[in-house]
Amino acid sequence: MRAITAAFGLIGAALLAGCTRSPEARAEDARTKLASWQATRQLLDEQRARGALPEQYVRQVIRAVEEGRSQALAKLRAASGP
Repeated sequence: MRAITAAFGLIGAALLAGCTRSPEARAEDARTKLASWQATRQLLDEQRARGALPEQYVRQVIRAVEEGRSQALAKLRAASGP
């Protein structure tokens, strides 16, 4: 029982720590994610041009990149304020 209580305490502390990050830290995290998605798309385009990837996979990754970029941009805007 103590282990379960301790685990919930650690999870709660981790969630609270994530909520209290500074706007600058959240913006930097969003910029890092944007750069990662850009690199993913660039690699995808290179491999696609070589004919190394099936089109269905390419379409799936493009959707994931667009969704990830959209989420990261929203987080960047939120961190930057009104």
